[in-house]
Amino acid sequence: MGFAWMMAKKLGPSRGLAEDDAVQAALLGMTRAAELYDSSRPCKFVSYAAFRIRMEINRAAALKRGGVYIPRKHYECGTVKEVDEMTRNALSEPLEYPSNLEDRASVSPEAYAVAQEERAMLRSLIETLPPRWRVVMVLRFLHPSELTLLQIGKLLGVSRQRIEQIEIKSLTSMRMTYLEWQR
Repeated sequence: MGFAWMMAKKLGPSRGLAEDDAVQAALLGMTRAAELYDSSRPCKFVSYAAFRIRMEINRAAALKRGGVYIPRKHYECGTVKEVDEMTRNALSEPLEYPSNLEDRASVSPEAYAVAQEERAMLRSLIETLPPRWRVVMVLRFLHPSELTLLQIGKLLGVSRQRIEQIEIKSLTSMRMTYLEWQR
């Protein structure tokens, strides 16, 4: 704690931080260093703690100035200039809001009507099936949670493979019935 306090007194004023803010940032850095330190690396804890304390003090100073904290590694790749350019361009352009915002989560009335017609057709096709097949198809396609083959098999006391066989036979039968209705 004394080390963090010493670093805060040394670095805080040069970065425009009050002593209390600098000490708080230094203690955060020390805590972070204690959490993240890996003793298997060749670096000593004191060196790592100094690095973390310096980083936290720099971050606190950037926040106090009202700027955006950009880590030092980004200065080298030129990304700071790019970000600065983009923010200037974005702020200079007037904001335009669309006059009518659509709710993409909702279903259009046309799509809802088509879905209802398809469900009605599916129900009428399922009614043509034998009772056991009908139960499987209703649980598979018309049940609110649309159960899986395994869940239906457990409900009916048969295997998932048997439910799959019944589903395939039912779909084939329903397809044939549908084609007969279309003639």
